[in-house]
Amino acid sequence: MSDLQLFIPKKAQSHRQEKVSSEIRYFVAQMFIRADWYPAKSKATGEYIKLLGLVSIVNVNVSPDLKRATVFISNSQPEHEKNNLEFLKTQRGLVRKYIAQNIQLRNAPEINFRIDDEFDNRTRLLTKIDEISAQLREKKD
Repeated sequence: MSDLQLFIPKKAQSHRQEKVSSEIRYFVAQMFIRADWYPAKSKATGEYIKLLGLVSIVNVNVSPDLKRATVFISNSQPEHEKNNLEFLKTQRGLVRKYIAQNIQLRNAPEINFRIDDEFDNRTRLLTKIDEISAQLREKKD
């Protein structure tokens, strides 16, 4: 996949998707604040893991049928991203249960967590644009 394909705009979410997305974002943030998590063991090392650093919820995308939601997170310390993502993946059932208890939906959406790398992608794209424009200026001279 080329770098430019990463920036093709996706179909906008419906009003209902945006409402559910906002609610999920709110309740997942509440879970981060309360820090009420199950103990989790790393599959790789077998040691207990926990959230490290400051984790932010950047965005939540909900599928059109409202059965799946992807929570995009960002970390204040990039070295802890993999650990935090692994921890949150072990907590998906708890997050789904909490959402089911607090949002009136027919089915609680399946929750997935992903690292938000949009900022990095935009930076890469701007760098490529600068490189191309510099090459074009050199050809004109």
